[in-house]
Amino acid sequence: MTVNLPRAIALVAASGGILAAALLSGGCETLNPKKPEKIITVHEIVCYPRGMKELERQVPTFSGQTIWINTNPFLHSKSIKAIEPVPRPEDPEFYDLKIELDRHGALVWMQLSVGLARQSLAFVIDGVYYRSFRIDEHFSENDRTVIVKGPFDKATAESLKRTAKNNYSFYNQDDKPTRFDLMDDPE
Repeated sequence: MTVNLPRAIALVAASGGILAAALLSGGCETLNPKKPEKIITVHEIVCYPRGMKELERQVPTFSGQTIWINTNPFLHSKSIKAIEPVPRPEDPEFYDLKIELDRHGALVWMQLSVGLARQSLAFVIDGVYYRSFRIDEHFSENDRTVIVKGPFDKATAESLKRTAKNNYSFYNQDDKPTRFDLMDDPE
């Protein structure tokens, strides 16, 4: 029996290429979290815009108006690990949000609770102003769970809960912990 070597090599190469294409096209979407939805940011509200285009901008509100905010968010979905809607005692049709933060988010929240205590902050969803809220109590850096007072309607609260974990995974998939132990030798 004689084997046509060039033809056999071509068949093996072609079948290997087809197999590789099938593996690569089918596996990419399952390895990474899906695209983020309902991205949450918390911003300082700018009462008197100073014309600094890089630092201040108008964002639309759900009511069709606009509000000025500082473009640099204090908090982002990247630091929000999970969200749980909590019914409001005075109106169970609406919800507050119980938010679980990572270490960075907890440090930011602690700074906000001291530096901007009782000042209105903008709660923005996908670049649209949703509502203002205040941090009325002080938090420590060890507090990883905070409450954002609503009212949030049920549909919004549930969609934020549904998307929070995926958003956190998406934004933190390549992060490695930063080492701060300067006294130890690096590994």
